[in-house]
Amino acid sequence: MKNLIHFFAVLFLSTNLFAQGEVINVPADQPTIQEAINASVDGDTVLVADGLYYENINYRGKAITVASWFLIDGDETHIDSTIINGSQPTHPHSGVVVEFNSGEDTTSVLYGFTITGGTGQLDPYGYGTRGAGGIAINSSGAKIQYNKITGNVVTHNASAEGGGIIINANSNDVLILDNYITNNEVLTSVSNGEGGGGIFIYSSNNSATIANNVIANNIVSRTDGSPTGGGGGILLKSSKVLLKNNLIKNNKAFYGGGLEFDDFPGSTELLFINNTVVNNEAVMGGGYCGVDAEKLPQIYNSIFWGNTASTSPQFYYAPVIRYSNVQGGRDGTGNIDQDPMFADTVNFNLDPLSPCVDAGFPLTMYYDVEDPNNLGSPLFPALGNMRNDMGCHGGNPNMLNATPPEAIVDVRIDSDTSGVPDRKDEVVTTTGVVTSINFQKNSGDLGFYIQDETAGIFVFADNDDSTNFVIGDWVEVHGAIDQYNGLTEIIVDNTEKNIVLLEHNHTVISTTLFIDELMKNPEKYEGTVVRINALKKSSGDWPTTNNSTNLEVTDGYKTLSLRLDDNVL
Repeated sequence: MKNLIHFFAVLFLSTNLFAQGEVINVPADQPTIQEAINASVDGDTVLVADGLYYENINYRGKAITVASWFLIDGDETHIDSTIINGSQPTHPHSGVVVEFNSGEDTTSVLYGFTITGGTGQLDPYGYGTRGAGGIAINSSGAKIQYNKITGNVVTHNASAEGGGIIINANSNDVLILDNYITNNEVLTSVSNGEGGGGIFIYSSNNSATIANNVIANNIVSRTDGSPTGGGGGILLKSSKVLLKNNLIKNNKAFYGGGLEFDDFPGSTELLFINNTVVNNEAVMGGGYCGVDAEKLPQIYNSIFWGNTASTSPQFYYAPVIRYSNVQGGRDGTGNIDQDPMFADTVNFNLDPLSPCVDAGFPLTMYYDVEDPNNLGSPLFPALGNMRNDMGCHGGNPNMLNATPPEAIVDVRIDSDTSGVPDRKDEVVTTTGVVTSINFQKNSGDLGFYIQDETAGIFVFADNDDSTNFVIGDWVEVHGAIDQYNGLTEIIVDNTEKNIVLLEHNHTVISTTLFIDELMKNPEKYEGTVVRINALKKSSGDWPTTNNSTNLEVTDGYKTLSLRLDDNVL
């Protein structure tokens, strides 16, 4: 997404690649790309001269790089001039342009082409669908970098998916980096006919990283032109995906013009960091359409603006969202609802006065890239100081393996409702707003509650009351999940290192309930601040001095026993 790599970086990369194997030139050494692949061995580079190649190629399990001359000199015109057109397949049901289906991994590289003319293939698993116009990665992995994947159209009278790229049941990691994925289509004659106009990811066993791409003007529709299916830009189903520093714009579908997140049949995980989602269109969820999930998707440092839909223009069933600019507003730590002040409508750079500048997650792991010629300042197109800018130009686009703090609801999950957390003894990192004083101060320990948008939890450190936090502080906590007398908690060792103050003066948000609602699922609200309207004391003494006390309280319908700790009286 940020500027294409410079000449010297490309030259260095090409030198390293060539040192590992032979270079097979197309058409000088072999007349076609596929024949060059067939003649190659692991570590070779198939170097393709400018030209139009009507081919449908398959890597055949080889750890090779297939590249245009952009790899050699960094001249972007090679990307436009080296075209693999898949519109003339030997069999009409095998119209994918580039295929990885023999256990490849990220050492199988596609670099610097225009990929176009693909019509997809019938599903190899026998479900009667058709998918993968441009690139198919089936039960394999790959690295797809610096390509223009455009003008691929998958048409089917049943379910169709993946106009640009399909990643299906990948057994190895997949990297989709620095590409333009534009003007691809999924056309079907049935309603709700799947989707993923730009990218479709399904049942991926290993991680897929989608970073630094432009995903634009992709469509999922019926053959009569009406919207159908989901994920005009991207459709995710039952997969583990990192989406980072992407510009997702002007895509269309029925559900999720920009992105649809579908957890069926389960195990979908999404980290969505520093993306700009603008001007997408849908009937439901113009920017994002999602469902409930085992593990909540997490969205950080992103911009959702100008998306349109009949229902929920920016979000439908939104996940955890933090430090993001959402048109119309969205609850969550650090979120804003302000005109992002884009400097242009092509790259959607920010204006220097934009409220999104230096407004992202304050952890240093999210900081912008430093300008080597102006130390202490961010490298353009990031602006302001080093703190993360919201949107696709903020943060470090090359940092692909950093794991953000988890939502509290995920670290304290109790899937069998036994009262014992699934992740007991597991070390986790989470963040939350301090909602209480130190309840353990009189015993020389540290014990206080934090909560985020999803849940609350108790934080405990033995024999360490030196850390002083106040209600409203936002902190990062690193420790082991445990349970004590039925209370789920995080046990912290070395508070100075493992409890980090991020910011002051965050609002503590309470959930308003009736007593009956609280008692139907008390575990859900453990550790969170709740408000019960019209609450009255029915018996007991309060206030009291230096003593804990029990009260009976009522909201006029139900009665609740309430214990007040002497620390708060």
